Amino acid sequence: MNPTSATTCDLANYLSRKVHRPDETINLMKLNGLLYYAEACSLALFDRELTAEGIEAWDHGPVFPTLWNTLKHKGWNDLGVDDLGDIVPLDPETTSLLDDVYQAYGGFTWPEMEKMIKQDAPWKEARRGLQAWDLSKKPMSKILMASFYKVAFESTQTHTSTHITHTERTTRLNQSYHS
Repeated sequence: MNPTSATTCDLANYLSRKVHRPDETINLMKLNGLLYYAEACSLALFDRELTAEGIEAWDHGPVFPTLWNTLKHKGWNDLGVDDLGDIVPLDPETTSLLDDVYQAYGGFTWPEMEKMIKQDAPWKEARRGLQAWDLSKKPMSKILMASFYKVAFESTQTHTSTHITHTERTTRLNQSYHS
């Protein structure tokens, strides 16, 4: 799997700028959660990483260390549009994927996203043997993410359709968590 040339912070910057309504906010953990789902979708649908950076299974959710180190001074507070600097152009496939992930998951609060992520095998495997409150920076397996989410996408397909768009897959995956 070949990652894009974009950094984790470039991808996060793009996603953070999707928040443009006055009643919408995003904090560092929700941004990490959106990036986690973007990475999962890219692995499952396109067999490629969005970023070569590893993901760590912290007690409150998945964390991309570079993003955390860049924005840790913000804590749990809402992020501002300029917190990650100027936007870097991304390739059309990446922006389309990020748009789809934001459309599917951007409306969830961080606690809702955290609950969904923690129900899935990649999270459970990375946190195996740990209590929910245990501090850890155990890596999450991108191989397991790819296989788990590929199966999750396939299981949400209807039997009458052999071709499904990425947006439909993302939406159906999202719906499967609430069935």
